[in-house]
Formats: sequence, structure tokens, C-alpha cells
Amino acid sequence: MSADLGDCLAEYKTSAAGYVKIVAIMIGTLATACALMGGGVFSNDSNIGGRVVMFILGLLFTLPAAVGVYGLTKSRKNAVRLHEHGIAIHNAGTETLFLYDDVAEYSDGSSLVITTKNDASAEFRLDGVGAAADLLARLRDEVVVKRLVPDLRKTIASGDLIAFGCGELIGLQRADAEATDLSGFTIDANAVKLGDSDRQIAWSDIVDCGSTEKVESVGKMMLTSTLVFLKTKTETFQAAIEPLSDREALLALSKEMISSKL
Repeated sequence: MSADLGDCLAEYKTSAAGYVKIVAIMIGTLATACALMGGGVFSNDSNIGGRVVMFILGLLFTLPAAVGVYGLTKSRKNAVRLHEHGIAIHNAGTETLFLYDDVAEYSDGSSLVITTKNDASAEFRLDGVGAAADLLARLRDEVVVKRLVPDLRKTIASGDLIAFGCGELIGLQRADAEATDLSGFTIDANAVKLGDSDRQIAWSDIVDCGSTEKVESVGKMMLTSTLVFLKTKTETFQAAIEPLSDREALLALSKEMISSKL
């Protein structure tokens, strides 16, 4: 099936930095295992039972290291390859192939998750990929710009509505203190419906759109979410739009609609 995807245009591999944490954990567990097993074998303690227990514990500590070696062996060829007509994801010895025409959506974060129109999916961790931004930019061009946006443009031209959103209101900590938080946007060829309300804003009244990040504290963790905002001359509205492909499609369509109404 690789031939169906055409020539490979770019390849993104997990960098060596992505394995550093795994190797560090392996070294730590092996050191602990050696200390326990050495204590069990060479200890002068006359308590044989205690020495046996130490040796067994040492053996148990070799298991994470063995799992780590297996994981590194299986993942050493992990890569995402972008072809002329599709994407190949090689992950832990398994290769998954998708045509761009079959991709329904994709999301980012610690992992790239691609879902097809028949609900098949594949995941690839991005935290060790040095060129993740370039990968997502190329994927945006192939999926969003060339395929998703033209299809959505036809949808609104035919008079249908398109809803974008995450289904939940953003928290009280706003990226823009002057913005109104929404659960999403519903668009057609003439206007934008704001969240779950009945209020609509005509495209001719919207002067700008874009994305901004919101950082909030959840326990001891700092979580970052990306919001899409639409601005009129007097008001700003923002919503968290997921997945990434929907967010990029909404921004691309919004920019087109704003430009056409100027």
C-alpha cells in the first residue's frame, strides 16, 4: 500500500532526546537491582531468609530495565512519513497508512492523533520529535488547506451550518479579560452564532480573528489551552476549539469570510 501514498516527501523521527528519560530510568532501576542482588549474595548477614528476599527484590527491579530495552528496540525506527497522497506512521514495529483524503481530523499535544472518516485512528508521540512544528504545518497544508476547508466552504455555500467547539465553557481565568467566553461558534455564509445563545454576529461586523493561549493552574499542574477569538469593533468572543484540525479550519474560513466582507 506504500505505493498508493506516492513518494515520501518528509520523514520525522523520534530524536535521541526523546529516549533520555527512558535510559535514565533504566540506569536507575539497574543500579538498584545490582545493589539488592549484591546485598543478597555477598552480605555477611546470617539471616538467609532476609538475603533471599533482597535477591528476589533485586530480580524484580530488573524487570523495568528489561521492559525499557524491549521498548527501545521496538521504537528505534519510530517515524512519521509524509507522502504525496498520504501519511505513514511507524510506531513500535507497526506501520499504519492513511490517505489524506480519508483523514477526518487530527489533534496535537503530547501525541499526534489522526482519525479517519471510518473512525480508524493512529497515534504518534511528539515530545521527542524535534521538528514537530514543521510536521504539523505540512499536515495542515495537506488536510486542512487542500481538503477540509474546500469541503466546508461548499457546505456553507449550500446554506448549511457548521458548528465548532469543545462543548464546554472555558474557565474563569481568561486569556483576554475583555473577551466573552463561549462554548463554541456556529457559522454559515452570513453570520456567526455565539455559543449556545441565539445571538448572531454578521460576518460584515467582524473585523479580526485569531488564536491565543490560556494558561491555568489545575492542582500543581499548569495546563495550556488554545482559544479562537473573533472581534467586532466593540466586542471580543473566544472559545476553545478542538481538535487542532477544526481550530485551523475555523480560522481559515473566518479569515476568508472577513476578507470577503470588507
